Amino acid sequence: MGVRRWLQAGCGIPHDGAHDTIVVLGGHPSVRCPAAVELWQAGRAPCITIVGGRLTDGVPTEVRKSAAVLHSLGMPGDAVRPVLDPAPGTWEEASVVARLAQDNAWTSIVVVTSPYHCRRAGQMFRRLLPGRCAVSMVACDEPGWDRVLGTRRLRKLVGIELLKWALWRMGVRERLPRSPVPTATRPSGWPSR
Repeated sequence: MGVRRWLQAGCGIPHDGAHDTIVVLGGHPSVRCPAAVELWQAGRAPCITIVGGRLTDGVPTEVRKSAAVLHSLGMPGDAVRPVLDPAPGTWEEASVVARLAQDNAWTSIVVVTSPYHCRRAGQMFRRLLPGRCAVSMVACDEPGWDRVLGTRRLRKLVGIELLKWALWRMGVRERLPRSPVPTATRPSGWPSR
């Protein structure tokens, strides 16, 4: 099995049933957001939840970027759910989404990320949402992913992801000091179930 297939293991098309939300992780919004919009247009979930980034002027950086891309793709404002809690890494994103899932009694979510990020992100989300909420991982169309060696940028991202996965599996990431993630903020107009 090649590295690409190994990293992308666990990603696929979510089942046809309705999901509570589509979650777009921070980073690379120009490639991740279009995949989320396609899923939303296909009726897979009523809204897209966007998370990620450090706070800048009270809004996480990645949330701001993703919101701009989603709106440029024609997403109606009431279908975009920005999460205003800082989540500078995948573990923090998964933690924030796990709290939202519990608060909203979600039973099924779709998480959109890059193909090289699917394995680690999927493991983190499933660790934080065991049995409470089904997690479907979907890989966006990453430019160059289908080529044997990809692009220089992609080779760098894959190398970094392999290192992050190894550190996380060894437990190093969880022992590193990090700022506490506050209780998930429900933006005004957030639907409750």
